Amino acid sequence: MKSKNTISIIDDASLILNSKATIDSLFDQENTFKKLIEFYPDILIVQKEGMIVYINPAGAKLLGGDPENFIGQFFIDFVHPDFKEEVKLRYNKFLSNRNQNRLFEKKLLRLDNTAIFVETASRQIKLLGEKVILVVARDISNRKIIEQHLKESEERFRTLSENSYDLICEINANSKFIYLSPNLKEILGYDPSELLQKSIFSYIHPHDWPGVLDELKKGYGSVILRYMHKNGEWRWFESAGRKYTTVKGEVRGVIVSRDITERKLLEQKLIQTEKLMAIGEMSAMIAHEFRNALTSVKMILQLTIESENLTSTEKKSFDVAINSIFHMESVVQQLLHFSLPTSTEMKLENLNSVLNDCLPFIKMQANKKNIKVIKKFDASIPLVLINNGTMKESIINLLLNATQSFDNFSSRISRKISITSKRIFLDETIRDIDYTFKFEKSLMKHESNTDIEIVMEKGNECALIEIKDNGCGIEKYYLSRIFEPFFTTKEKGSGLGLSIVKRTINGNNGIIKVETRKLKGTTFKIYLPILRRGK
Repeated sequence: MKSKNTISIIDDASLILNSKATIDSLFDQENTFKKLIEFYPDILIVQKEGMIVYINPAGAKLLGGDPENFIGQFFIDFVHPDFKEEVKLRYNKFLSNRNQNRLFEKKLLRLDNTAIFVETASRQIKLLGEKVILVVARDISNRKIIEQHLKESEERFRTLSENSYDLICEINANSKFIYLSPNLKEILGYDPSELLQKSIFSYIHPHDWPGVLDELKKGYGSVILRYMHKNGEWRWFESAGRKYTTVKGEVRGVIVSRDITERKLLEQKLIQTEKLMAIGEMSAMIAHEFRNALTSVKMILQLTIESENLTSTEKKSFDVAINSIFHMESVVQQLLHFSLPTSTEMKLENLNSVLNDCLPFIKMQANKKNIKVIKKFDASIPLVLINNGTMKESIINLLLNATQSFDNFSSRISRKISITSKRIFLDETIRDIDYTFKFEKSLMKHESNTDIEIVMEKGNECALIEIKDNGCGIEKYYLSRIFEPFFTTKEKGSGLGLSIVKRTINGNNGIIKVETRKLKGTTFKIYLPILRRGK
């Protein structure tokens, strides 16, 4: 049986052994912790009342020295001047709240006085029974350089896109807009915010979808397509795009588009004008052959009708035939007028006198149809350079068309035709294809087409002639074709009148436009340049 003393000695020995094991364990933990701190790759600083009492070797090295260079120094002395006030403010707030400080980016000064960007976090702890502040800082200088490069790149991209003549947009993998350049408002009428997160296909003409889809699948390429303007019109664009993947793995595409609507319209007009030239050549050939044949037929009919052996019924039949011949000769004459060059002798003329001379030619028609003709001429218009004869023919043709707009049209309002002249300054640039024989010759000689377009620039002074009626108007789907040769909606029309008018106006260096509303009337506008003195 063991005595009490024996048991006591054994217990004391056991306690001593356990205490030694605990101490050894503590020493092992301290050594491990010390090694962790020694090899910690970022800056680790312990400060007491603002003074550095410990800095790890890696931290000292990042700041350009050894731990001895920093211990005993005030931490604030190593803060860049740009951040000192904010660090002091945060330090005081930190002491009052006694909470862990949030991540904070600032600059620290190295011993050689160069600066590094760091991201810091602080915590108040107890060390050897005293309150100290543990500061952990990570060098983010390289990251800040990359961020600066990215910022500069983004600013460069935005500067280019915001000052570009072209429309620039960015879409995501679902083909939805995530960026649109500010000039969208000027080009298509939308504010960029109106289209964000909306599908690009909502604004592309359905007929152009297949081509766009093909390019999107390829990830790069170019395509000609139509975008919808806010006013409902379709505008032509030449677009080039490329797909890319962001650092987050998001698939996006950048598309650069240039408005080519004016170019497309010009191309269409050139095609139309080439057709007109072909029609003109064919018309000349047909008219020549027809005129010879009609002359022979007319002579035979005129000789036959003088015969005394004809009955009254036969004479009436021959009269109808001769009248038909006269009508056919009139059509042939129009064909020749259309197909052959007309006089281009230009003189300075009083435009109001030319217009006034045209009115007697429609007086009988106007009276017969109970149409009131109103004239209002601007006396300030100077002499304009035109061909008197061809200009009169065109004005009379338009006035006669105006009287015919009331045929088979019943309206309770009084019938009116007005012809006015004005001296104006253009508030926008207007242009038209110059369909004259000057253009035909340039085509046949394969010369440049740069001079075939008549352009009147915004701000230019010109004389404006307006011929307006309140008749039946023109159907919208006919409007684009009214100047085409042989196009007519009249039962006995030849379809050459307005095409000759257009060519004549172009030959006088003018531009003709038309505005119309169904059942409300039509207005033809003729713009003629006013020459400056000395020209």
